[in-house]
Amino acid sequence: MRKLAIIVCLINISLSVFANGDPVMRYSAVCRVANPEPLTISDISIVKEIVNIKREGLYNCFDITYTLANKSEKDYPAIDYGFPIDYEESEYGRWGFDDSYMTESIFERGWNPRFIKDVSFQTNGNMLPFQNALESIRASDYDKEIYTQSSGEIDTLYYDYTPEIKRRWYYTQFGINRGDTIELNVKYKVYASTDCPLFNRNVNRYYLKNLDFEEVSDPDLVPFVRRFFLNDFTIHYDFKKAKHFGDGIIKKLIVNIDLSNLRNPIVYKENEWEWKYKATQLSYEDWEMRADSIKPIHLHVNANPYHSVEERWAIVEELAISANEFTVKTSASRKIEIELTKPRFVSEVALQLDTMRVKSIEMYLQFANGRRQTMKYELESNRNFEELGEIPPSDNPVFLPIVDSYIDRYRQKDKIMYSPMDFDCAFFQVKRIELLFPDMPKSDRQLPYDSIRLLDSRWD
Repeated sequence: MRKLAIIVCLINISLSVFANGDPVMRYSAVCRVANPEPLTISDISIVKEIVNIKREGLYNCFDITYTLANKSEKDYPAIDYGFPIDYEESEYGRWGFDDSYMTESIFERGWNPRFIKDVSFQTNGNMLPFQNALESIRASDYDKEIYTQSSGEIDTLYYDYTPEIKRRWYYTQFGINRGDTIELNVKYKVYASTDCPLFNRNVNRYYLKNLDFEEVSDPDLVPFVRRFFLNDFTIHYDFKKAKHFGDGIIKKLIVNIDLSNLRNPIVYKENEWEWKYKATQLSYEDWEMRADSIKPIHLHVNANPYHSVEERWAIVEELAISANEFTVKTSASRKIEIELTKPRFVSEVALQLDTMRVKSIEMYLQFANGRRQTMKYELESNRNFEELGEIPPSDNPVFLPIVDSYIDRYRQKDKIMYSPMDFDCAFFQVKRIELLFPDMPKSDRQLPYDSIRLLDSRWD
């Protein structure tokens, strides 16, 4: 018997998820290998598997509980257990992953511990020590999807260009004696987001008008700070590894996906024309399921990236460099001069602007190597915001990106930035910033800005 409940709207859904652990050979656990050799333990069966998934901030949060039973006459005091966690190459431009298709590894470049965090293992409430593999591998169980997109009365197909899925194994050890039943709990958070430019109407009031170098024609910059305002993400979870317990059957499976803290979430269903539906809670139950026959969870979710004024400023403060590293000088009300005490990388300028008086911004940059750059921004019309049913509050922070996290990685001749930290060079180290508000009359003496911050939005 199968039950499928979708709160908000009732719809059949094909589940696709990442990660489900299995017993592994001792050598795999000790050496923390990237692709362990499984060990089948037929005496221990999975009575129940409960998978709870919730979206919090930039992360998909997983809370998985297995009920394991040892019905044999044999004790298993030390089972080496491996649990794979799957994640996407989520950074725009696939930071650090250029050569991974050759090596099947991202250990050499690109791995960041923030991709996966807050990992824990428990048995019956007792914490277990664990270690992670030294490298990641490609997660081969996920196929690229084809979705459909509806625009007015016209439906079109498009391919899913989401980043490649990677897998990193985590190792722990637990025991279960003859006749016992235990609960094994695994928790972790996975950074998950999909590419999108910062300059959309939900986030920023000013858009880039032009740049001072010819090779860039797309006005949609991809600044580092954009990751805090993304509205698309994918949920991954794979059940197949549980097949190495018992007869490979999960006696009872429960899956709950909680999207209730998102604003108007829309879930994409794979390979169908009628793929789009609204949902805040997804639940799934089944019995006597063969682990190797369950399709992995692979759900794409879209939600409006709503942030309150307080939440936006909290992001700014988290990313702001120390105020001791620069000075701000105002010339009349039309010009701001920012001098850095020591040249350093700056990804964005954030400030509060009077959008009723400031219709355009010119930013003049001077770098440590003597390079100069000009960037111009114009205010998005209120009429465009009214189409969305709301105009952003005037005290929202305005973001003025200095660096495009994708295009600028190719700016230097004969050099490609393989890591965001490669921007710590004289070519990108800012020495001086000048902001000019050309539309303001010279007679206007009231300052149009407040709360200037310089940001470094990279992950270190």
